[in-house]
Amino acid sequence: MNTKLIILLVALAFSTSIAAAQTRKKITKPVKKIEEPKEEPEPEAKHEEEIYVSVETLPSFPGGMEEFNKFIEKNLDHSKGKAKIRVNVTFVVEKDGSLTDIKQIGRTDDVKTDEEAIRVIKLSPKWEPGKQNGRAVRTQYTIPVSFG
Repeated sequence: MNTKLIILLVALAFSTSIAAAQTRKKITKPVKKIEEPKEEPEPEAKHEEEIYVSVETLPSFPGGMEEFNKFIEKNLDHSKGKAKIRVNVTFVVEKDGSLTDIKQIGRTDDVKTDEEAIRVIKLSPKWEPGKQNGRAVRTQYTIPVSFG
């Protein structure tokens, strides 16, 4: 019986020393970072930032296209471009009617004409914004500016 007791005590001491050694080593496992769920914008919020190219009600210049043509003629400096040329200008009519992202599209081979068309569009007063489902939305709009 003494032999069994001695073997049991030696085994207990041995297992205790192994456990203590492992504790001193501070075995650590890499901890996975728990990512917080990303907040998806509500569908409505995504909808607000979208730029529409086709809407139920198109954006319009105050007073309509006839007034827009008068505005262009009044402000366009024809001396800055070639005669008989058309510059296509695209822009975004924002929900508040302001114009942003104004740029010339296509080729005219006349930088001064392109710059003049953009300059005049930048002078434009606020437009009536485009509407989708009865709400004002950001709308892409393209219009020709004719010289000559």
